[in-house]
Formats: sequence, C-alpha cells, structure tokens
Amino acid sequence: GGDFVDSYLPPKAVQRMRNTPDSVNYKFAEYYLRYLLPEDEFERLFEEE
Repeated sequence: GGDFVDSYLPPKAVQRMRNTPDSVNYKFAEYYLRYLLPEDEFERLFEEE
C-alpha cells in the first residue's frame, strides 16, 4: 500500500515514485528502508508481504 510508503518517505520522494514503475519503486524502497530501519524492523516489514 501507499500508506506504508507515505509514512516513511518525504512527500517529494513519494511524488517521484508515483511516476515510476512499481518494480523499481519496490527495489528503491527496499534499499532505502534497509538503511533507515533497524535490521529486525526491516525484516519484520518485508516478511509480512
């Protein structure tokens, strides 16, 4: 969902992502969050998918 993205990324980044293919966004978000979040939090988020 978009809410997940909106809560972690600045509005400008979200805006840019809306014009980008989802597969690219997912990779970007994955790398971005890997640095942003503690390791266990990152794993918890991506295991739920």
